[in-house]
Amino acid sequence: MTARVLIAAALAVAAGSARASADDRVPPERIPQKARELAERGRAYHDAGEYMKAIAAFKEAYVLAPSPGLLFNIAQAYRLAGDCDDAAWMYRRFLDSNPGEASRALAEQHLSSVEKCGHGGLLVLAPPTPDATVPEP
Repeated sequence: MTARVLIAAALAVAAGSARASADDRVPPERIPQKARELAERGRAYHDAGEYMKAIAAFKEAYVLAPSPGLLFNIAQAYRLAGDCDDAAWMYRRFLDSNPGEASRALAEQHLSSVEKCGHGGLLVLAPPTPDATVPEP
């Protein structure tokens, strides 16, 4: 799956609050161009392993177009950067948005791993994988 498709999926669920459900999708033409550009920049940083820059870009995109998919992407970047506490917080925010079953299962799996590392457990940094951004609905 291409980065554009993943970004489109992340932004397609943009809504007025982080508690949007899958039924609260915003038509792509209503997503600000700046938010799209920031999300694409975040994905490029993520792919380059520059997770803190990815987080900053994803957060800026989120301010313009709040999206559960962006919450997931921020959580992933924090996880891959080794910031377990912030990753856990962002996974919880994503889970509060009522994601689909597959997305929920993936987020819960990652949340479990970062909760362990954030509380004196083993820190595990994994290389980016295809599930490194929001999964398809």
